[in-house]
Amino acid sequence: MESKYKFEDIRKIASGRKARPIGKFRYSSVLLPLLEIDGGLHILFEVRAHSLKAQPGEISFPGGGVEDGEGRAAAAVRETSEELGIPAEKIEVIAELDYISSHDGSNIFCMLGTFSEQTLADAVPNRDEVEEIFLVPLKFFLETEPDVYTNKVVMEVDENFPYGQVGIDENYRWRRSLHTVFVYDYEDPSSRKRYVIWGLTAMMVRNFVMMLEGEDLSGMLFG
Repeated sequence: MESKYKFEDIRKIASGRKARPIGKFRYSSVLLPLLEIDGGLHILFEVRAHSLKAQPGEISFPGGGVEDGEGRAAAAVRETSEELGIPAEKIEVIAELDYISSHDGSNIFCMLGTFSEQTLADAVPNRDEVEEIFLVPLKFFLETEPDVYTNKVVMEVDENFPYGQVGIDENYRWRRSLHTVFVYDYEDPSSRKRYVIWGLTAMMVRNFVMMLEGEDLSGMLFG
C-alpha cells in the first residue's frame, strides 16, 4: 500500500525537529535560595498557605508553573518575586541544578539562586500563597542524613482493559516502580519550632548536598 508521504517528505518533517516527551506533562521551576546571613550559608524555605488547594501547609521552595515561551530560570525568578514580594532584579540565578521527572508526569526544574540579606529583610511575602518563610543552615543538611522511605508505584488497570485482544491475561505482571522519599526533621534552635522538609523539596536539597560532596543521587530515586 502506497503511503501518502514520500521519503523526502518525512526527511523534511523530521530533520531539525527538537525531541520532546511523549504524553502529557507538567513543567514547573523552583528556586533553591542559598543566602549568606551573618557570615553563614542558609537555605530558604516557604510554608505554603493553608488556603491553597495544592499541598496546603507543606514546605517548599518558591516556584511554580513554566508559562508558554518562558525559560526555566525566568519562571523561577518570576515566581520567587511574586511569592516573596521582592524585585526580580534582586534575584541572581547562579546555576541550573538537576531536575526531577516524577512518575506522575511532573517535571520540576531547580535553579540555584541567591539574594542579599537586605533583600530578605525587605521581603513582603504574598500571604495568599505563603504562610511563612524560614531559614535552615546549610551545615544542618551537610551533617544530617535524612530518613529515607521507598514507596511502590503500582499500575491500576482499567476494568475494561482488553486483555484478550493484546494477548495477556489478568495475571499479567505489570511493571512496578519505586519512589524514594526523603524526610528532614529540623528544629529551629531559637524558636524551638519544628519543620519537616520532605518529598520533592527534600529530594532537591539532598541532591544539592550530594553535588557539593561530589556524590551522585541519580539512579536511587525512581526504579
